[in-house]
Amino acid sequence: MPPSPNQKGNSTFTLQGRDPAASASDRDLLLMNATDVLVAYDRDVRYTYINPAGAALLGRPSAEIIGRTNRELLGPGADTIEPYLKEVLEEKKPVSVMHEIPLSTGARCFDTTYTPVMDEAGEVLRILGICRDETQRETRLRQESESQQSRHRELLANLAGGLAHQFNNALSAVMGNLDLLNLDLMELDAILRQKLTRYTDRIQESLERMGHLTRQLLAYAEGGRYKPDSVSMSTFVRYTLPLLGHTLQPSVRLETDLPSGGRNVEADITQLQMVLSAVLSNAYEAVEDGGCIRISVRDVDYTAQDAERPKELKPGSYVCLVVEDDGAGMDETTRARIFEPFFSTKFQGRGLGMAAAYGVIRNHGGWISVESRPGRGTRVVIWLPALLEEETRGRSRDVQEAGRTATILVIEDEEAVQEVFRIALEKMGYRVLTASTGRDALNLAKGSSETIDLAILDILLPDMDGRSLYPLLMQVRPELKVIVSSGYALQGPAQEILNAGAQAFLPKPFSLSKFREALQDVLGYAPPLLRK
Repeated sequence: MPPSPNQKGNSTFTLQGRDPAASASDRDLLLMNATDVLVAYDRDVRYTYINPAGAALLGRPSAEIIGRTNRELLGPGADTIEPYLKEVLEEKKPVSVMHEIPLSTGARCFDTTYTPVMDEAGEVLRILGICRDETQRETRLRQESESQQSRHRELLANLAGGLAHQFNNALSAVMGNLDLLNLDLMELDAILRQKLTRYTDRIQESLERMGHLTRQLLAYAEGGRYKPDSVSMSTFVRYTLPLLGHTLQPSVRLETDLPSGGRNVEADITQLQMVLSAVLSNAYEAVEDGGCIRISVRDVDYTAQDAERPKELKPGSYVCLVVEDDGAGMDETTRARIFEPFFSTKFQGRGLGMAAAYGVIRNHGGWISVESRPGRGTRVVIWLPALLEEETRGRSRDVQEAGRTATILVIEDEEAVQEVFRIALEKMGYRVLTASTGRDALNLAKGSSETIDLAILDILLPDMDGRSLYPLLMQVRPELKVIVSSGYALQGPAQEILNAGAQAFLPKPFSLSKFREALQDVLGYAPPLLRK
């Protein structure tokens, strides 16, 4: 208990009606056996007292602590204490703070009150500190908060994935019909075609923006990895930075540490570009003229006992990408919301950048963290699992027998999308069968006497999903090739069907040129779209 100002800085006091000696004895017992840390500093912020509980935490005898500063005892760890002691000296009033103090046994979180003891002239004579170890409580609260945030993200991710699927089905129909319309426009005279093309070009631009938005939604839903490949992170950053030139400010200094010869990761380059763009965009907004952004890549290995390993990562080998800036930084409230969709400190409804980045990295089996303090910049760290053995991926592609028109079975319940598939395939000269349910598809596969070369399989059908239908089709038509098409991303049901033997994945929405590429990959050829 700190003395009142009228006690002239004397740290002793007398309780009325009791023996002073007994009171002093009780006080000494209290100080010696208190589980809270009790400390006192002089004007130079050197220890004048520390109780046994505090000495035990510092791992030194009291005699080695008295007369020394926190800087001498804790080194850089004193940065978490000294600002508050300085505030007490300058403001001459108590300061209460919850702060983390790094100790030799690990960081501990303390609920601390620093109180000044004043002399007759109103100057600070002593600073008394009462520190309660709240590490377990703070850890429990942090875990509860993280669990709640995880449930919140999961709900939003499910919503985002469902919305993206519905959007992609609708966009597939619009984009496909627009491509078909452009084919028909070729039959018009040049003046009229040029006039109408102005409008179709604008529609195409809007569709591409909508397609980008749905890809971000899928990325946030942890489903954005379409074409994973072996990637050198250093090479990727060197290649991508020039592509992001329109977002880089000449007044901001960019430093890189991108060593060659490091491990590769398995990643979708397009999705990683989305991540790097979002992180750098935030960094450039935070720094001012003359500021600095540093990008570095390094290999790291974590064991089960490694204290530096984020608990979200399994022990193993990783490639670590770090983006640091010396900008304005963020407070804890802002930092905790950084991965929320459309959250921004600048504008309302800014976008899905960091939310999508979170989904992409989690979907790649990695982790992303953001460290920041107001006025001290921001540090974004991304870990991705390292590829220790190069895997060769390749599927045998049989060239379709020349001279025979291939028959393709379109299994799609969205009538507009089914119609786009049918018209496009017929314009390429294919024979087309269509089915809107899994049962219809099986009946066609069983009942048709002709060869069916390829099936285009939607994942969500009214009576069964693609995962259930695929093995049934294989029983009836073992030689059937399959392209999986979905408004969801590759990860999940589509990947399971590919793992079971399907040949390719066609994400919705798609252009007819992408559709032709998929046919070319699987059948070995794809005729040009013919006007009919």
